[in-house]
Amino acid sequence: MRPVIINLVSGTSFAKRMGLPLVVFLVLTSIGFTGFNVYSYIAAQHELKIYGSILDRAREKALTKHGVIRKEIPDKEATKQAQTYLNDLEPIVTKAMFPAVQLLDALETAKPDSLVLDEVRLSQSPGSIVLKGETFFEESVSGFLFALVRSELFKIEITSESIDDSKKIRFEIEATLK
Repeated sequence: MRPVIINLVSGTSFAKRMGLPLVVFLVLTSIGFTGFNVYSYIAAQHELKIYGSILDRAREKALTKHGVIRKEIPDKEATKQAQTYLNDLEPIVTKAMFPAVQLLDALETAKPDSLVLDEVRLSQSPGSIVLKGETFFEESVSGFLFALVRSELFKIEITSESIDDSKKIRFEIEATLK
């Protein structure tokens, strides 16, 4: 007896039969995700536009509340007038301000190595400072005073000077800014 041969394989394989539906599913899924992303982008842009207008209104309200009003870019004449005003204002502001940087620079330049400044403080009178220090040498004090006067920042007045038992010269100077 001859064996019966049964062919269970169909004419096409599973991969060939499922290829087209799988490609169609992937294309439709891609189109769906792309549509969702486009919709999300458009919605986010719309929200950004809304929040931008709210922020602009709040900024305008805050500026007008504090007395600042947005103006157009000034012309050249207005710019020149503003520059002239600022140039006129600069000496007034710089004179009214205490020049701490120039003061410390002048003190550092004028102070000899043998002189010790114990105290530098603002005095009661406006635009004046009190310098207290000590040294063993009279030349150090006189050199320090001469250098301060030469810096042209100060008008000097010696308020006290003393020599103790250890021959240490203690001094107090009131320097008024010119």
